[in-house]
Amino acid sequence: MAQVLHLEGRQRLRRRIVRLSLRSGQMPRNIPLTHPGIILKEDFFEPNGLSVYAVAKAIGVPRSRINEICHGRQGINASIALLIGRFSMLTCSDS
Repeated sequence: MAQVLHLEGRQRLRRRIVRLSLRSGQMPRNIPLTHPGIILKEDFFEPNGLSVYAVAKAIGVPRSRINEICHGRQGINASIALLIGRFSMLTCSDS
């Protein structure tokens, strides 16, 4: 049966990736990751003069939740991301 299907004696071909390296020198190994809430606070809230309380009240969530996100202690889930996204579109279109 193996002779009919030609499975016996076949070796797997090994291929090597032959591409140019995109690295330009040594890259740092341990880059500290930035929490999305910190980026949100520094790039959106502060430049627009928004407080945590104002954003929380506008999107209808507890202030403590937005505060925890901005300080990097809680993640951003899909529902919060949608609410903040809608709020940011309203805020940007008003400016």
